[in-house]
Amino acid sequence: MEHCVITEFVGIAGSGKTTRAGHLVRSCRDRGIATWFRREQPRLLWSVLPALLTRPLHVARWFTDPVRKQILARWRHLAPAGQAGAASPADWWVWMDLWWLFVAGTLRRARVAVFDEGVLQHSISGFASTGLDPAAFREFAVAYARHAGLSLVVIVDPPVAVCLERMSARNRVPERLHGADGAGIKARLEQDARCMATLARGLEDAGIRCIRVAGYDIEQDMKAIVSAIEAVV
Repeated sequence: MEHCVITEFVGIAGSGKTTRAGHLVRSCRDRGIATWFRREQPRLLWSVLPALLTRPLHVARWFTDPVRKQILARWRHLAPAGQAGAASPADWWVWMDLWWLFVAGTLRRARVAVFDEGVLQHSISGFASTGLDPAAFREFAVAYARHAGLSLVVIVDPPVAVCLERMSARNRVPERLHGADGAGIKARLEQDARCMATLARGLEDAGIRCIRVAGYDIEQDMKAIVSAIEAVV
């Protein structure tokens, strides 16, 4: 991943991380920087099949890569001792995240890759109910950042109340919150926020470059994000 600047956004539902990620992609492209965006990718099958046909040796190495397998194994054990592991859909999401890292950095040779959702975001959604073990996550973060070439994490951090207002105004909630009433959604977002706080501390303890934006004024947030990207590109 040494040729690609990996940028991941994290934030609870309704925080505005995807909006800001999209603005960053446009800003980079306007500057002539080859930029890959997770949200623009096809379904997984339509990514894997062409890669198998055109770059079979690269794909074979990815599937058999012991480091990637170790990263996924570590991720599965981020809950505190005695707690259940991640929800099974999150496990699959992280497998896909690792594939997309490979696509962005190895197959597409992008200069910048932007993940509005990636391994770190799925660490929040996967372990929100149990929380993250701080020591286990810090060790995982170091190994993951080294493997991925992670250059910058953008933490979008408005209060839970603001996120609830935004979801209510859009009349749309993430699929994993379907079926929950207002109180249930609020409780789950509060779980996510606590998990994200542990994740943010772990990233900082691991020496990973992070920038925190308030998630209110998009123009102000983007100035800070673009400045941080310019420092690492």
